[in-house]
Amino acid sequence: MTEYGAFTDEGCFFAGFSSLASAAEEAAYAVADGDEWAYAAEICPEHEEQALHTCEECFADDEEEDED
Repeated sequence: MTEYGAFTDEGCFFAGFSSLASAAEEAAYAVADGDEWAYAAEICPEHEEQALHTCEECFADDEEEDED
């Protein structure tokens, strides 16, 4: 099952959403409460504290494989 979360520059602050729309709503609340920016994204299935499209762990693994 795909899981979505709300993120800021400090990482995931709320996870467990089953839809991107629900996560985006939580991100909008964070912006309204004073965060400069927040966004919703799919959570990396292997590294639940990171967004799938910017997962530092997965991209680091890809770079290490490319060097071999």
